[in-house]
Amino acid sequence: MIDTVFIDPTVRNESFIKKFLNNFKGKIFYSDYVPSNYNLKKTIFLTEKKGGFLKECPCSPSVISCSYHNINIVEGCTLNCNYCAIDAYLDFPAIKVYTNLDDFEKEVDYYLSTKKFIRIGTGELTDSLLWENFFNYAEYLINIFSRYDAVLEFKTKTTNIKYFLENKPYRNIIVSWSLNTQRMIENEEKGNTTLKERLDSIIRLSEKGYKIGVHFDPLYYYDGCFEEYEEIISSLFPIIKNNIGWVSVGMIRFNPKLLEHLYNRKTSITSMEILPSFYDGKLRFFYPLRLKLFKHIIDNLKKYTNKIYLCMEPYFVWEEVGLNYKNLNQRIYKDFFI
Repeated sequence: MIDTVFIDPTVRNESFIKKFLNNFKGKIFYSDYVPSNYNLKKTIFLTEKKGGFLKECPCSPSVISCSYHNINIVEGCTLNCNYCAIDAYLDFPAIKVYTNLDDFEKEVDYYLSTKKFIRIGTGELTDSLLWENFFNYAEYLINIFSRYDAVLEFKTKTTNIKYFLENKPYRNIIVSWSLNTQRMIENEEKGNTTLKERLDSIIRLSEKGYKIGVHFDPLYYYDGCFEEYEEIISSLFPIIKNNIGWVSVGMIRFNPKLLEHLYNRKTSITSMEILPSFYDGKLRFFYPLRLKLFKHIIDNLKKYTNKIYLCMEPYFVWEEVGLNYKNLNQRIYKDFFI
């Protein structure tokens, strides 16, 4: 829960700030500096971003790119996911919320004028719907992106879907959830929404006609994982099969530099069969185990959709599990724009 806000004096008079303060009850400081002893999970820093709101999703050099693009108007997250690298990557004692949205909108217009039919989302450095009670980002972003031929994704682990339930679906909007087995949610995503809560939200929006995305990422290999992941697929996908936008599949992987953070978080990930990969140096599950779980999940998903892609895997893994990486986006776009 956010209890402290620092406001950069250079942005204190922006309308965004006034709207935010109407909804915030807590300590407020006007400063361009956040002391290092503040808690990232409880502190917001409202400031200006000097360009670079949009960028292509970073990929390891030897893996297949999914041609995704990221929007970063918020950097930081209050959710607790043991595997998440955001805290280590950002290395800042507060969640940065950028308030110069006029500059953001100009950048969107320029960025999308050179590209068409791209997939773009806000879920790289935060949860897309985490801030709905503060900022109404869903409404704001949908109003902007309704003018462009780009698919805008809201990726979340929350149940903050009130705006979507109260408004009609847009042709180029997709709402996605990161899913895992309830066992792994309890172990590695403590305090977050349950599997049932996420599934219920997915079904409610699917029934309203929204395109739905599902991200089985990160997957874990453990005793019982085949049955538990299959149960999620068999219980959910027959219900949403006509509204599936895409499904991504990825195994737990991370930069070795994150190991210290994982040990500090006392996560079971550090005791799993994870080894450095030869093609990008990231720590990944032992290849035969990874391939076995990928095949099982993808074979089950193919009963309901062909819009499946692997996240951060090289071409030979795609081929081994029977996926075609050469026309992924064409299969996706035709459901949105044709």
